Order: sequence, then structure tokens, then C-alpha cells
Amino acid sequence: MSTRPRKRRWIRRVLLSVLLLALIVGAAAGWVYWKATRPPAWWETVRAADPVVVEQKAQEVESRVTTELSQVRPAPAPAAPAPGAKGSSGSGSSAAPNGRFTVALEDDEATAWLEDRLTAWMANRNAEWRWPVRFSMPRVAFMGSGGSSAATGAPGRVKLGVSLKEQGDEKKGLVVWAEVAPTVDEQGRLWLKAERMGIGRVGMGASTALATGSGIMERINGGQQSKDVDKILRVLEGREAAVQRPVISLGDGRLVRLVGLRFSDGKLEAELEPESRR
Repeated sequence: MSTRPRKRRWIRRVLLSVLLLALIVGAAAGWVYWKATRPPAWWETVRAADPVVVEQKAQEVESRVTTELSQVRPAPAPAAPAPGAKGSSGSGSSAAPNGRFTVALEDDEATAWLEDRLTAWMANRNAEWRWPVRFSMPRVAFMGSGGSSAATGAPGRVKLGVSLKEQGDEKKGLVVWAEVAPTVDEQGRLWLKAERMGIGRVGMGASTALATGSGIMERINGGQQSKDVDKILRVLEGREAAVQRPVISLGDGRLVRLVGLRFSDGKLEAELEPESRR
């Protein structure tokens, strides 16, 4: 007679435990979903609310950067010969100025340019290029962590995100983002290794996100990975440089090469120098 009540109490405890576990799992899932559907804190701060302000800012930053890049500067001087070598005076005199200069850009300026100018800029270089219809224009946020040239050490961070539009309205879409560490190495190559990726306010390590994304893309493509997607994954994983030779060609035929990057919160400084054509 006494075993039956004990069995009933045991069953009741098990059911209560299962119910409590289900409530905890449900609450955790709801909390994660809530965070994923909310844009990250930086998303709204890097873009002006008024489209007219965005357009004006894009025009201003493009004009300013174009002017700075187009100024006539001395080309880098050739390396001085070693003491005692042919052509060396042995005087130890310093090399001529290398013409390096810095162009600064704030994250709201970069975001304005991307929104207002990126599509036209890309189409001018590739008439068949089209921005994905379901994606908003990208937004960026700069985070300071020192310099990222070979000489200055640890890289800063750039957060880059897009909103996946829902029924044509980007305000209702999920914000997908990546946090990358741009670096310029000793060979002058530009690297864009991802450190973190996420949806809304939910982030995870880039290696986990990239492995998951790669598997999804392979299943979508029938077990095959497109060359473009594979290239992007290799760059974000840090297995391949994004740009082997980051050189900008100016309208008059001159070249300017990126040699370093420095970051502070909300600001990027690109160090450049004139380069002779090879």
C-alpha cells in the first residue's frame, strides 16, 4: 500500500522537473530570438535618419577624399645603397621624403557613401553587377585597437552589416554582421580576417559561423561550393589575402598604394603613398 503513493510522488516530481526544464528552454529560446531580431547597438548610430543628410554627407566625403588622393606628392625614393656599395657616398644621409599621407574617414561618413554611392561605383566598374535585392546597403562601424600596418602592430576592428529585407522593408529584416580585423602585412597585402559574426544582438566566433555557413551553402548548391563563395570564405577565415596589391588608380594615371591602417572608435585613418607604375 505504501509503495503506490511513493511512486505517484516520484512521477509527479519527474513531470514537474520536465515542465520546469521546458519552461527554462522556452524562455532561453525566446530570449535568443528576441536578441536576434533586434539590431545591434551600433547599427542605428552610424547612419543619419534623414536620407537627404545621408546624400549630402556622401557627396561631401567623396569630394574630400578625391581631392586628398589627387594632390601631387613626391613618389617614394629608391632604397639607399648599403655603405661601401657602388654609388654610396657613405655619408649616412637620410632618404628623401616618401610622400606618405593619411586620409581619415568616420564611420557615419563611410556608411553614407556606401548607401548613396556604392551601387553606382560598382556598376561603373562592372555593368553586369547588381546589389542583392533582399539586402539593404551595408553599414560599418570602426573600433579602435591601435594600428594595423606591419610597423604598428595589433589591428583595429570593423563591423560590417546588412539587413535582410522582409517584404521589401529593411526595418523589418534581420541584421547580419561580421566583425573583421583589417591588416596590411609586410608584403603590402590587405587581409580581412573575421573575428566574430552574428545576427542582430547574438554573436558567435567567426570559425563556428563560417563552418555553419559553408555547410548550408554546400547543401543549397548540391554539395558544391561556388568559386565566389569559396573565395569569400577563405578571406574571412584568414587563409587568403583579400587584396594582393591594394592600389588605387587615379583619373590622371597616377597610382596610390595602401600601406597601413589605424583605428580609433568611430574613425579610420588610411596611410597611403604614391607608387610608380611597373
